Parts: sequence; C-alpha cells; structure tokens
Amino acid sequence: MKKAHTPLFALPLLFAAIPLQASSLYTQNFDALSLGALPTGPNVFTAQIAPANTSATVIDFNGGKALRFVDSSTTGRPVAEHNFVANAESNITTARFDFSVRLNDFLAADSTVFQIGLGSFNTNTGGYFFSTTSARTVDFRLTRGGRLIAGGQTSASSLDYGDSGVNFSIFANAGSTAVDYTGPDGVVRSLANGKYSVFANESLVSLTISSVPTTQFNFANANTTGFGRFSFGTGTSNANISLDFTVDNIAVSDFSAIPEPSAFAVLAGFAAFGVVGLRRRR
Repeated sequence: MKKAHTPLFALPLLFAAIPLQASSLYTQNFDALSLGALPTGPNVFTAQIAPANTSATVIDFNGGKALRFVDSSTTGRPVAEHNFVANAESNITTARFDFSVRLNDFLAADSTVFQIGLGSFNTNTGGYFFSTTSARTVDFRLTRGGRLIAGGQTSASSLDYGDSGVNFSIFANAGSTAVDYTGPDGVVRSLANGKYSVFANESLVSLTISSVPTTQFNFANANTTGFGRFSFGTGTSNANISLDFTVDNIAVSDFSAIPEPSAFAVLAGFAAFGVVGLRRRR
C-alpha cells in the first residue's frame, strides 16, 4: 500500500495559512517622562500647544503615566504629533495603531470632539500638520459625550470608558490591493485598500453609513502614499472647548506579511518535506 503524501501543489495553501505578526515601529507609555512635562522630540512627540487655557502634559495614571489633554479655550487647542523622522522611516501602507483613551469629563454634550489622525510621513514637524482634514488620511474622533465618529458617521450609543479607559486599535490600508490582518480578537479579516477599521476593547466597530452597516471606513482624503505620522488633538477648530482626555499605551506597527517566529520551523519542515517528495518521485 502506498503512503499518502501531501501533493506539492497544496503547499502554497499551507503557506497561506501561516500566522503573521506585525512589525513594531513605535511605542510610548510616557512612564519615562517627568510629571508635568510637555513631550517634545521626534522620538516622543512634537507637541504643538496653542496659547491660553490649554495643555498636553504627562500625569500619573493607573499606576504609571499618561498624556492628558485639557482644552478650555476658544482661541487655541492642544495638539501632540509624532512623525517617523528620527529613524528616517518611510511611509508604510498597512498600519496598525493602538492606544487607550480615558474621557475625564462627562458633563457636556456630544458637540466637541477629541481627534485622532493618521497621515503621510513629512519632514516638517512644525505647525499643525493635522489641523485640516486634507492632511489626515485617517480621521477618527471621540466626542465629549463618549461617542465615536468614523467615516463621517457617529455611533448611536456612548462608550463605557470606566476607570482605565477604552483600548482602541485602528487598522488602515493605504496600499493598492486588499490585505488580510488579524484583529485583537484573533479573527483574520480582509481590509480593502483605501479603508480603515476600528476595534474598541477588542470588538470590531460597526457603524451605519447610508443605511448600510459597515466595519470599513473611507479615508478622509485620497492620500494613498502611506502612513508615517499620527496625532492627537482637541477638535477641528479653536472653538472646541471643555475637553479633557487622557491618552496612553501608544503603539504603531506595520501589519504586512511577516511570519510569526514559530512559523519559521513550520516553513523549514515544509521545505524539507518538499525535497523528500521530489527525491521519491525521481
């Protein structure tokens, strides 16, 4: 009786099933910074602070430190940006952006927003790079009332921030084709090009746009050159007041196809198996 062998034409399917991991580009939990400090420098943040009654400073938070944004001004707003200029990294087209946000002030209505932006690499770190929508490829917002805004659509219910806040993960694809990714819930999904998806506490966010529920949201502009910069800021104009948010545990990675370390042994095994199969056929 002949032994059954895996046909060689099936090996590509086995390779496709190998799990992938993200390539880390940047992490920041602010624990190494001084309390009350204004984060500066390309490896931390280039913080652009507008005058009068605004701040973005390091505070004690949940046994560590975090960055707190306070805006009670009608003439300016705090913005903190990070640009991948320190290590001369080029834009990436498949970005995963993780962070946690705590809403400290629950008293006002939904009219004011805290804004999270992703956009292309730029060597100019001065000024408000993300002060206009045209500069932000991904434009994700949280309202003071605890709702989230993606693709121009606001969630129907408010988030429960609790004492520790909400852990967000944004997956964005600025490439020319769809790409698979593994979400924080462990599920593999396909993300269309020119789209981004959002997870809140490991749950995929679904919003209804034009009467159709969707989990993939359009970019704020047609920029498809990739991602090399991100920012946090209080609102879309200087008139957004009475905002108080805390940001922590920032991590940026490229989720393009990189095999998990454990997969290399599997790859080696498949390669050896293929060689043996070829020899036996001869």
